[in-house]
Amino acid sequence: MGKYIAKRIGYMALVFLIVSFLMYSLYNLIPTDPARAELEAQKQSLKPAEYEQLYQELRAKMGLDDPLVIRYMRWMGLWPDVGDNTGFNGLLQGNFGYSYQYKKDVVNVVAAPMKNTIFINIFATILALAITIPLGIACAVRKNSKFDRFTQVFTIISYSLPSFIICILFIWVFCALLGWFPASGMKTPGSSYEGFKWFTDRMYYLALPLITMTFCSLGSMTRYVRASMIDALSMDCIRTARAKGVK
Repeated sequence: MGKYIAKRIGYMALVFLIVSFLMYSLYNLIPTDPARAELEAQKQSLKPAEYEQLYQELRAKMGLDDPLVIRYMRWMGLWPDVGDNTGFNGLLQGNFGYSYQYKKDVVNVVAAPMKNTIFINIFATILALAITIPLGIACAVRKNSKFDRFTQVFTIISYSLPSFIICILFIWVFCALLGWFPASGMKTPGSSYEGFKWFTDRMYYLALPLITMTFCSLGSMTRYVRASMIDALSMDCIRTARAKGVK
């Protein structure tokens, strides 16, 4: 058992390294230059020679002239950092990088959006389970009935549509046509609510994302619960109990 767990963890680590390296390589194909962007504000006040010297020094300081593999390993924390600090200071050490756009650490940039993402995913999963478990069981018990066939058609449509299409469709229906929910934002602009008023205002802005996430999960989860329940009902013990009149 321990060998199996270690092997699975090793596979996960290998896949993570491969995917992260591919994503890092694709990101580096974007025609951007962090060093040049950092010096853009000073460009007008510097002579061309001074600007070029500062530019080359900044590229060396950022390690932009190093090979792609070295930069990736430094980003991951598997290679010593540039400059006087020769220690490891990458992703594995908890350093998620610095945002040159927001002028702050990435951890501080993604903290608030990450909270919203976790909150929406947890509540959407709870809502989806509350709907799909009884719905899947009802479909399995009434297998091949009109209710089951209608539900299967609905779940196939829900499962087949891309999530971004569903999001755009829901924004168009519930925001543009009906005007029930706001199209963006996390709270009423300019508001400073507290207590229960803050909670209701926040849930009002989270309602449409929760509905969309829940709807996107219904198709696959309902079909999974239905298939599992059909397998359970086909077990010999269940058949024997039914033959004896047990409901």
